Amino acid sequence: MLLIARWGDGGDNWGSIEPAISERARVCSYARFGTGTSDAPSSTQNFDTQAADLHALLDHDGEPGPYVVLGHSFGGAEAVTFAARYPDEVTGLMLLDASPTTWPATVCSVAAYEALCGVFHDPTLDPERLDVFPAFDEVATIG
Repeated sequence: MLLIARWGDGGDNWGSIEPAISERARVCSYARFGTGTSDAPSSTQNFDTQAADLHALLDHDGEPGPYVVLGHSFGGAEAVTFAARYPDEVTGLMLLDASPTTWPATVCSVAAYEALCGVFHDPTLDPERLDVFPAFDEVATIG
């Protein structure tokens, strides 16, 4: 099972459920570039690049599919993208409190989140360097 964490989380939020899941299945918690102990990305990211990075990491580490993919919050968009890009390797997709594709625009319409919107508009301000608006627009096109 692949666990894809929320934005800015290096996978620590899975601590309470990962042991229980690992009693029944192999578990891989993914720390995207710029989170946890992972290096910062060298370029702007989108969900395609993040899904490709995860796929390359699984291949490099010899973690064969098929996978059940669980995405939490912001990680839900990456989970959907991973499942769409590698359908022959995914047998299940679960979304836990996943962010809707309209989330960035909705958040930016609330003045209290103005500082967060700066990160949305300038990927270099985000440790993950995710280009938020185009990334979510792309996920919205996945059928």
